[in-house]
Amino acid sequence: MEQLKANVLNIISGEYTSYYKLSSEALQGLRSTDDLTAEGKIAYSMFQAINRYASSREAIERALHSLINTCQTEMKRLHNGSALDLGWVNSSRFEEYVQESKKLWHEIQTLAYIIGLNADQVNQLADKINGVIEYKK
Repeated sequence: MEQLKANVLNIISGEYTSYYKLSSEALQGLRSTDDLTAEGKIAYSMFQAINRYASSREAIERALHSLINTCQTEMKRLHNGSALDLGWVNSSRFEEYVQESKKLWHEIQTLAYIIGLNADQVNQLADKINGVIEYKK
């Protein structure tokens, strides 16, 4: 697990422009063989979890923007005296994406624990991942 731990520590100290480039660092030096070792399998799981976690955070943002837009439309309808339809205001997608994100973050934390990262390093990894997610704003 030493190579993978070193790769993740490189992620923490490195500069990246996208979460894909960041997550790819976990695989450095570990994906050259077809028969992956346990360390290689964990590295690949970390790579996938980081990408899926970042993607889920982007999905949360999209769901929130959609919910905000729907609420603003309903607010206008309220102010205009139009009939309101609560069927349009639905936070279930947002809730679904938040739960998925939490699940994926737990997976990343578990993998980080397996490779020997301490709590501070895991928090630094979270900051690094969240820092490269491209939100639409």
